[in-house]
Amino acid sequence: MSDTLKVIYIASAGRSGSSILDAILGEVDGFFSAGELRFLWQRSAEPGWLCSCGRPFAECVVWGPLLKPEGVIDPAAVGDMADILLREQRVLRLSSIQRVYGQGAPSASPALAALGAFYRSLQAVTGCTVIVDSSKQPLYADLVAAIPGVEFHLIHFVRDPRAVAFSQQRRRIHPDTGKPMERLSLTASSARWMAWNLASERLKARIPSQLSFRYEDFASAPRRPVEKILALAGFSGQPLPFVDGHTVALGVHHMVPGNPARLGIGNVRVRQDEIWKTEMAATHKLYVTALTWPLLRKYHYHLLT
Repeated sequence: MSDTLKVIYIASAGRSGSSILDAILGEVDGFFSAGELRFLWQRSAEPGWLCSCGRPFAECVVWGPLLKPEGVIDPAAVGDMADILLREQRVLRLSSIQRVYGQGAPSASPALAALGAFYRSLQAVTGCTVIVDSSKQPLYADLVAAIPGVEFHLIHFVRDPRAVAFSQQRRRIHPDTGKPMERLSLTASSARWMAWNLASERLKARIPSQLSFRYEDFASAPRRPVEKILALAGFSGQPLPFVDGHTVALGVHHMVPGNPARLGIGNVRVRQDEIWKTEMAATHKLYVTALTWPLLRKYHYHLLT
């Protein structure tokens, strides 16, 4: 295990394809694909949620030792991690909002110290050099970037907001819990897409190691973006899990659940998902376009589809 801890953080709106990018990176030697790590404390405590290896968190070879105080590598620092983070959640969020918008400095709170200890413990359990965290939320990215001694790399992953809104309105059942996944109205989806991407832009302005990709470009030719990410983190030339230009061989990962796509194992094809272009109502497309057009133009999306 390396003494250096690198974190590659994927910031994006929901339903933007970050899960497959996370899983691909997790196949690289020395990389650990963590999934949406910010959900660990909530979902490990709720019945039904599974690690992507298919086991309950308490029985998983990675999360089990970290979540049980008697098995934690540094129980004094991490044992009450969940309680600390839940208590200080609002304080951390406000601190991050101030930092994202250019006010104040990182808060040296017990929660931030516990967060750092947890990431170090995760590194020790997995033996990795790089943790890939696809927690998406830019405010949480700001917290991770503030952990002392972490080499932080930000990947801003953008998808057309009309595709995102269409996906977030579809009725889907999560395979872990058997419960409906969150659905958002067109207004709520567009507002979140704008807010999270604007916050990501502010983060990019002061985080030196960062890259931006559109989901559509990634899905068209996935190898090149992955190679650029590895070069950013200092791992150029590492073998990649591509079977061909669009197919990757994925093994068992230990990803914290978000999108059910994390459950894919074996040869998985990276493909464009453009069903929204034909099935989304024209009035819905126009409505989302009207709410998001400034960033649509910035990211070079066509206003008319």
